[in-house]
Amino acid sequence: MAIQQSQPTISVPSLYANFAAVNTSVFDFTVLFGMRRGEQVSPVCEVAMSPQHAKAFAQLLMRHVEEYEEKMGEIRTTLEELRRNDLQ
Repeated sequence: MAIQQSQPTISVPSLYANFAAVNTSVFDFTVLFGMRRGEQVSPVCEVAMSPQHAKAFAQLLMRHVEEYEEKMGEIRTTLEELRRNDLQ
């Protein structure tokens, strides 16, 4: 019989971003999330992670995008849109 332990409730802020910029170093990947309004970008938060975690996160995110597209249809993006939004 497995003993279930209750998980503590952790309160974290819920954020929205429509801009992301990625910087890398030998030791980590840093993603700056922000809100773009016209040409102005206001930082929302910054997340740093190891290269290993960044790769695992990228794979997890792509799996969820693929599942979403199976249910909802293709998410259309163009290289021009990505460049315009600095998401290269």
